[in-house]
Amino acid sequence: ALYDGGHMTLGLSCAFQIPPAIAAKVMGDEAMDLSEATVAAGYSKDGAIGSKGGLIGALTRGRVTRRDYTIQAIRMALTEREPRASRGLPAASLRNTVAVTEA
Repeated sequence: ALYDGGHMTLGLSCAFQIPPAIAAKVMGDEAMDLSEATVAAGYSKDGAIGSKGGLIGALTRGRVTRRDYTIQAIRMALTEREPRASRGLPAASLRNTVAVTEA
């Protein structure tokens, strides 16, 4: 989400399937965070993987990183603002967007 003090817009990025061995450690009794589970399942030796390339970086051997999909989400959040601004219109608020969607 992007918030400028008056308007919020949402953006999402691509998604990927977490390998079952990692998901089991996150969702199961061990209740590990994703970085811990990634190391425990043998996908990485780096306990700080979450603050680096992320699990997606390990799974894609660096072709896609956590930073890449964070940038993608920000770009998607900006799509609501850019076209309206170029036409001289104010950015729509989240409330206005939801109201239009529900109507």
